[in-house]
Amino acid sequence: MRRLFGTLLVTMVLPSPIKHIITLMMENHSFDNMLGWLKDIGDLVGTEFNLLNASDPKSTKYFVGAGAPFCMDHDPGHAYSDTTAQIFGGSAKELMSGFVENFHHLHNGQAQNIMNCYTPDQVPVLSALATEFSCGTRYFASFPGPTAPNRMFMHTATTLGYDGGQYDGYPLPARSIYEDLFDEGHSFEIRWQDFTTAHGITPLSSNATLNKRIIQDLAFEQFLGLLASGKGLADYTVLVPLLSPHGSLKPTSQHPAYDIRPGEAQIKQVYETLRASSYWNDTLLILTYDEHGGFWDKMAPPSGVANPCPTCQSHPDPFTFDRLGVRIPTVFISRWSAKGVDTTQYEGASVPATVRAVFNLSAPPLSPRMAAAATFNKFLATPRTDCPLKLPEVAAGACTPSSPILTAIGSEMADLYLALAKQHLNGPELARLERMHRAISCDEEAGRFRMEVAKMHSAALEA
Repeated sequence: MRRLFGTLLVTMVLPSPIKHIITLMMENHSFDNMLGWLKDIGDLVGTEFNLLNASDPKSTKYFVGAGAPFCMDHDPGHAYSDTTAQIFGGSAKELMSGFVENFHHLHNGQAQNIMNCYTPDQVPVLSALATEFSCGTRYFASFPGPTAPNRMFMHTATTLGYDGGQYDGYPLPARSIYEDLFDEGHSFEIRWQDFTTAHGITPLSSNATLNKRIIQDLAFEQFLGLLASGKGLADYTVLVPLLSPHGSLKPTSQHPAYDIRPGEAQIKQVYETLRASSYWNDTLLILTYDEHGGFWDKMAPPSGVANPCPTCQSHPDPFTFDRLGVRIPTVFISRWSAKGVDTTQYEGASVPATVRAVFNLSAPPLSPRMAAAATFNKFLATPRTDCPLKLPEVAAGACTPSSPILTAIGSEMADLYLALAKQHLNGPELARLERMHRAISCDEEAGRFRMEVAKMHSAALEA
C-alpha cells in the first residue's frame, strides 16, 4: 500500500526552514519508465499495453516490460506532434495509446523498448531517493513536447508561445525567476556543464551582472567543493548535467542515446555531498526531469490548465498551452520532507513557483501558469534524523554508441547557441562560429561549439 502524506505535514509559517534550494534537472524519461516498477511508488502490474496500430484493436499488443536498455539505439520522438500522437493514439478515448505506433513509425522496429521500464535494481539511486523522500506521482512536464520549451518553464514559467520544432524560440525576451531573486537580495547560480537554455533568455544572458551567475562547471567540481566546504552556496542553484561526451567525461543528463548510469552516479554524488555538508540542515534538493523523452507512461496528462501567455501567438505549431505534458519523475529531498508518495498535481512551473513561495518573494508570478502551479512549500514540523548518509552503488560499465553520433538534442542546443552568437557577436568572430556550426558532425563537436560560444559571449559582455 502506498504511503501517503498525512498528519505529519503542517503548513509552515515564515520563516521557512529552507534557506537554500537546489534543482537538478535530468533529461527525457517518463515516470513509469524510471519508477513504474518501484514498490509503493509505482503501480505497474504488467497488463498495460499499446497496440502497434492504435486504431486497430486486432493489432499486435506490446505489453509493459520489466527491464529497459541502459542505452537506446534510437532517440524516441518527443516533439509536439509526436507527443500528441503518443497521448491520443487512435482516439481521445484511449489516452496514452500511441507510443508504440509513433516509435514504430519513426524507427520501424524495436518498439518494445518504448514500453520497457527500468527495474529498481537498474536505477538504484533514483529508486532509493524516491523511497526515502517525498516522491511526486503526479508531476507533469509543462508542455507536451521537447526539451527547450520545458526547460524554459523552469526559468521563466512561459515560452511566450514557442512550442518547439523549428528553432524560432530564441532569444526569448522573458523575465526569469533569477531576476526576481536578484532584485530582492537573493543569490542564484546556474551551473552548467556543456549547455543551458538559460543562455537563450535575453534579459538574463544580456545582463553582464546576471550572466556571471551562469557558470560553467564541468562535472560540478566547483559546486561540490562549495557544498563540502560549507561556504558560498547560493540561495538558489540550478544544476544542468552534461549533455554530450566531452573528452573522458561521459554524458550525465540521461538523454538517449547515452547510458543512464553515469547520470545515476552524478545524482548520488550530489546527494551524498549535500547530505554530509552543513547545508543539509536547511536545503531542499529538487530532483526532476524536463520531459518524458517519448517513453510510455500510463497516466494521461491533465487538460484545462492556464495558458502562460494568453496574448502570445503560438509558434511554429498551433497550440493553446491548455494541457500538460507527460508525467515525469520528481523527488523533493530534504530532512524537512516527509517520506512517501505526494499525489499533488505539479508541473514544471512548480519549480519557480516553489522558489517564489519558499523565499517569500514579493514579485508577482511570472505567468498565469506559475500563479496556478502547485508549490512544494509544506514541510515537517521537526526535521528528520533518518535520512540516509549513502545511496546504493551504481553498476559499473557504460555503453556508448558504436561510432560518434549527432543527436537531435545535440543539434538543437547547438542551434540555440548559434542564435546567442548572432545576438551578441559580429564580424570575424561570428563568421568563424558560423563555420564551426556548419561543420558539426557529432555531439562532442556540438558540445565544444556551445562552450566556445558561451565563452565568447561572456567576454563580449564584459568588454
